[in-house]
Amino acid sequence: QLHRRCPYTIPANWSRGKDEPNIDYLKRLGYAEVGSEGKLEEREKFLKKMEGCVQLYGAVITATPPYSGKVHPHGLSNGWLWLARVLNLQPVPDVTATVLHAFLQTCSWALAKTYGVQFHKLLDMIYSTYLPKVVFLQYRCLGIKATMPLHLWDLSIY
Repeated sequence: QLHRRCPYTIPANWSRGKDEPNIDYLKRLGYAEVGSEGKLEEREKFLKKMEGCVQLYGAVITATPPYSGKVHPHGLSNGWLWLARVLNLQPVPDVTATVLHAFLQTCSWALAKTYGVQFHKLLDMIYSTYLPKVVFLQYRCLGIKATMPLHLWDLSIY
C-alpha cells in the first residue's frame, strides 16, 4: 500500500498532535526505523524514498490498461487532482519540491497531452508563485539555501 509508505501520495497537511512524540510523528510521515535502536532514517534517504514512491504513483496513473477498451481504475484525472491538491497545501521544506519534481518528471508529458493549455497555465503558476514560496519556506525553516527546488526552475523541460 503506497500511501502507507509515502503519505504524500495522499496530499494532506500532516500536522503533529499536541502530545504526539516527535518520533511517532516522523514515522507517520513515512520515516522508517533503522536498526534495533529505534533510530530513524536520514533525511536524504527519506526524500529519495518519497521521490521513488511518487514516481511509481505517476507511472501507475499514466500507464495504459493492459486490455484496450477498459477504463483505467485510477487514471490521469487522479494525477491532475493530486497535483491540484499539492499546490493548494502549504509547502513542506524539501518534501514538497521533491515530490512535485518527481511527479512532473514522470507525468508532465501525459498531463500536457491531455490537459493542454490548462496544464501549461498550471506550470506557469508553479513557476511564478508556488516555487518562490517553497524556496522562501525552505530557507526560513531549515536555514539553508534551497537546493532541491532549484532544478525545478527550468520548467521548459516539461
